[in-house]
Amino acid sequence: MPHSFEQIEELLGLFGAVQTGRPWMSIGQVDGYVAGIAVCPEAIAPSEWLPPVWGGAGAASFGARREAEVHAVIAHYHRVARSLYLNPEDYTPLYEVGEDGTEPLWGLWIGGFERAMALRAGAWERVRQGFDREAAASLAMIGALHDIDLGRSSLDEAAVAEMERVAPDLVPTFVQTLKRRYAWRGGAAATAEDAARGSNVVPFRRRAGRAGAP
Repeated sequence: MPHSFEQIEELLGLFGAVQTGRPWMSIGQVDGYVAGIAVCPEAIAPSEWLPPVWGGAGAASFGARREAEVHAVIAHYHRVARSLYLNPEDYTPLYEVGEDGTEPLWGLWIGGFERAMALRAGAWERVRQGFDREAAASLAMIGALHDIDLGRSSLDEAAVAEMERVAPDLVPTFVQTLKRRYAWRGGAAATAEDAARGSNVVPFRRRAGRAGAP
């Protein structure tokens, strides 16, 4: 079964939409981030990958509310990981949307994924330089989308517009490719018992009036 509406609402209530000047990730960034952790070629302990969700601050400094956020992020990670483990072909990112309520803000998701990759930059560089051309091409496209989102792409205007148009549909194929080749090694996988209780991921569309900070 997919993320329930209650689970999505819980994440939105805890993290809210992206806002300038705050250290913690938004719900769209968190989803990209945990996907990046799930498909990483090397295992990453939660004690290492959790603090960046709040800009480097750990749970212990923020009391009961931050503890609830930690549990929510870990639960979200496990849902995403089990989805990719059991049904990678059905994986769908969880995007925030723009002010018009329809345009998926894929750049937030990409930004979260890139932050996860930065935790094991050397491992991902070996993928880029390896013999698996499909995996290397997926990483190159993720990087190209990240450059577009940051306004530093060297592509011409028409190419950028086309990449922006297809980005929401391309992202899941990149994750699926990387999962098939590099995830679930060195203890990164959920257990088989946990995987049997897995779920698929559904797109998130923020309702009007729910864009505020938690």
